[in-house]
Amino acid sequence: MTKTAKLLSEYIQNEEYAKAHTLLLQATDAEKDDSFYALAADLMLREGLEVRFFEVLREGLQRNFRNYELYVLLGEYYLSEDTEKALTCFSQALLYCEEEEDRNTILGMKQDLKERAGVEERKTAFIIPLIDTDSAVKLCVDTLCISIPEDSREIIAVAGDGTSEEALRIVKEDGAVTLVTTEGNDYGHLCNVGASAAPPEADLFFVEPDTMLLPNTFFYLRLGMEAETGGISGMSNIAYGGQRLKEKVTSYEEATRIGQAVNLPSLDAVEERFCLCEFALLITRGAWEESGGFDETLGSDCYEAFDLGLRLFKSGYKLQVCHNSFCVRTDTKSFERRDVTKFREKWGFNVVYYMNARDDLVDRFTCRKNAQIQVLEIGCGMGVTLQHILHRFPHAQVHGIELCEEVTGFGKLQETIRQGNIEEMALDYEEDSLDYILFGDVLEHLRDPHAVLKKLRPFLKESGEILASIPNLMHISVLSELIRGNFTYQDEGLLDRTHIHFFTKNEIERMFDSCGFETMEYISIRVPEKTPEETDTLRKLTEINGAADEKEFRAFQYLVRAKKKGC
Repeated sequence: MTKTAKLLSEYIQNEEYAKAHTLLLQATDAEKDDSFYALAADLMLREGLEVRFFEVLREGLQRNFRNYELYVLLGEYYLSEDTEKALTCFSQALLYCEEEEDRNTILGMKQDLKERAGVEERKTAFIIPLIDTDSAVKLCVDTLCISIPEDSREIIAVAGDGTSEEALRIVKEDGAVTLVTTEGNDYGHLCNVGASAAPPEADLFFVEPDTMLLPNTFFYLRLGMEAETGGISGMSNIAYGGQRLKEKVTSYEEATRIGQAVNLPSLDAVEERFCLCEFALLITRGAWEESGGFDETLGSDCYEAFDLGLRLFKSGYKLQVCHNSFCVRTDTKSFERRDVTKFREKWGFNVVYYMNARDDLVDRFTCRKNAQIQVLEIGCGMGVTLQHILHRFPHAQVHGIELCEEVTGFGKLQETIRQGNIEEMALDYEEDSLDYILFGDVLEHLRDPHAVLKKLRPFLKESGEILASIPNLMHISVLSELIRGNFTYQDEGLLDRTHIHFFTKNEIERMFDSCGFETMEYISIRVPEKTPEETDTLRKLTEINGAADEKEFRAFQYLVRAKKKGC
């Protein structure tokens, strides 16, 4: 303990809190050891300074995630509101505590909590379907053993017809793993078999064999769960639906560094979603039993997970993404898109098309986090972006309009989402009431985008803004094929067959201007050239006299901010 920590301890014991706070402000980095952070967090907890308490925890655990005293204090924070979370924190403290006297104290706290509150620790079965793997599964198992207390886990590996001999050898030699074998090699089938082999009271954590948990990855997942939670998952370097971390991971060392910056306590880490990815998915036992497990007829790991999530959501369970839980994946092949046909036949739509929140648009909001804003999204799908706005701006009121009837029946936002065609329906929003109107790749699908912009203009406040993402027809991938005589429509992308209008930057500017708006900002989203032909074409185009600037050929789409003229 440093001299500063000793002095801080004296101030706290004597309840000289003003002196303690002054000391915290004056302390240098060299004076801040584990004891210092534990004392600082204790001070914030005593005074009920919730936000500051979590700031101290984050700083202390980022320096040393093994500082077990901070997990004890986090448990004490949860004692009054969620005894199960408190118990989870005390167990995590024991995972890192090596001092016998302190271990006995923490064990006593756990036992007292169990007797007083009648809570028990939830055991989890970690189920690894051995698909497309060999030596990667060893790292998966090793990181599970390191980061999960032994008395609260059971690891079950499920081998099918396609499991490699190397993967079988690894799990057979590992005494921490129970091996179950079955016929077939479908992800959902292997997971269902693993769930059947798990203890009947255990929750189920499905983890793909290329996934490596980092310190506290699972702890924060467990901590993020609420009473209504049916499923929860975290972040990774390879994922769909807003579960992919923006930072690139190039090595396990890099992943560990990112994990130490991500896997930290947070007051607002958990966000509700409509479906979850399969790479590290925790399902509560009650939700699993009610759902009946994975639908094996879909034959695709990601779509089987999405399907399970939608069914749980329809049954009233919460699905959550935990932003402070990060694990790393090593097999980029597992991220390839699977056949969507069976999923679309079952649900009537492709969930991947609707499950991504438009961070690129929400990031453009200039208001404060606690602002009481009104937001309308045109083409809102299931409401994923609207739900994300509520997570980031909790005092917002959100509204949505969606054409596709099949996707509008999800989520708590049903009452705020109107199903219909924006070009035909009457609108009853109050004039000058909306702070933001969002068009996420929508204007190009409308018969008359000009008319829709004019229709919505009266509802936008004078200080309000339209935020839109619009594909750029001038992108080099289109022009490179066009000069070769090809303009081939596709299922998605710049030449999506459902696009009715096509835009360049100049045409975007003219559209907004003619509808009574002025554009305030253009952000060019670039995609690198994919072929030598594209690179060569780009060079030659920029040499043409009077040609547009090179960056307009590189822009895949534009993010546009616009406001009413004269405001």
